[in-house]
Amino acid sequence: MVPRWVRWMLLSAFFGLAPSIRSKHPPGVSLGRSFLPRAVAFNTEGRFQRGAPPSEATPHGASMVPIYRGMSLVSETATGELEPVLLSSEQVQMGEASWLGTAEESSALAELQRKASHRLGSGFWMLDVSNCFDQAPSLSDLGLREDFNASPSVSSTSAQWHKLRSRAGASVVDRLASEDYAALLAVAAGMSAWHRSVRFCATCGAPTEAVRSGLQRQCCQCGSRFRPRVDPAMLVLVTDGDRCLLGRKASWPAGRFSALAGFVEFGETLEECVIREVREESGVLVDPKSICFVASQPWLFPRSLLLGFTAKPVSTEIKLTEELEDVKWFEADYIEACLAEADDIDASDTRFNIPSRTSLANSLIHGWLQSIRAQK
Repeated sequence: MVPRWVRWMLLSAFFGLAPSIRSKHPPGVSLGRSFLPRAVAFNTEGRFQRGAPPSEATPHGASMVPIYRGMSLVSETATGELEPVLLSSEQVQMGEASWLGTAEESSALAELQRKASHRLGSGFWMLDVSNCFDQAPSLSDLGLREDFNASPSVSSTSAQWHKLRSRAGASVVDRLASEDYAALLAVAAGMSAWHRSVRFCATCGAPTEAVRSGLQRQCCQCGSRFRPRVDPAMLVLVTDGDRCLLGRKASWPAGRFSALAGFVEFGETLEECVIREVREESGVLVDPKSICFVASQPWLFPRSLLLGFTAKPVSTEIKLTEELEDVKWFEADYIEACLAEADDIDASDTRFNIPSRTSLANSLIHGWLQSIRAQK
């Protein structure tokens, strides 16, 4: 049995909580939240609480988050921002429901429930109506009146189905009035995608059905159970003094550069993944002792868990491979100047830009720029 104090020190070292251990890392490199200028997107810090579902299948007054073939139903407010459209469990008697979680009483999600006249504490449920309609349903198709929402700030006629992410231009997640809305919709869309991917048993091929409030699926023939899984992937910002290493894929919008990333291979440690991916994508060799964990982010497009790191190079020579279209070292001053003009950049612009603020890469880059400014 490992002593409790040893376990605490190990966990503290990993999450950056123990000053005596953290001080051994290279100067200028911090771990955890202290490195980031703000909370990572999709991290509600407990305001949207997952966990065990209620004993009741779909409680009276529960808030249903509708999903249609990967699209979320959102409505534009008077200020031009977007809010999720919540349906009451009494309003809609169709589709497949799955438990999502509950909201902290003081959170934006709880306020959204109040405006929709839903019962607090009844929780949020994903409602997948993908198999109920041949095309995206209107409010009347769902059996709702046009005055479905009690919130005066929401125009019911503006309710539309949208994908949360767009590879080019602004995404729906960037226009949501609250980051907690993004977390709710992403979990709902991700859960829907998982259910659609496990319609048949991987053991015997028979159909499966949702069980345990939609948190699992079970084979109707052999009884095998399946649970949602996430694919771990690492994201690393390699820094060398006042410059950092960024790359781009050919399929990305023009001018888009980001931190290097890749999925963890079977049987591989996170540190090994960092070293391998940086080497494969850029030819740069990373110092294993410099690798520092910063933050994690659920990226349910469709089912990834991103783990963000910083690292320093042993060699800085770039050897471009077929992995990426381009990889470059960028000076901090250049990035700062480009980001200052970011509001003017549209999907057709070829100027330098980085992923939106909802991405972990954006948080890592801004956290590094913040640390550079602090050292000057």
